[in-house]
Amino acid sequence: MGESLNPQELGGLVFEHTDVGICITDAGGLFVQVNPAYCRLYGYEAHELIGHPFTIVVPPEQHEALQKLHDDFIAGQAELDTE
Repeated sequence: MGESLNPQELGGLVFEHTDVGICITDAGGLFVQVNPAYCRLYGYEAHELIGHPFTIVVPPEQHEALQKLHDDFIAGQAELDTE
């Protein structure tokens, strides 16, 4: 049998190779990590997103509402159940 992966290694492989766009933000809403599928979805390279507000990928008129959703989620006051 082949070598088994630990959960962290497996998670990293899933993050990098899934066709689902995944991003990780910090508490302030800045991108910390994005996977290749997320970059393809929004037409950016990872280095163009990391360190920038997650709202960079949505129309300006949605920035405030999405930032509030993010802040409420971080504060434990909301659950994100949409794409």
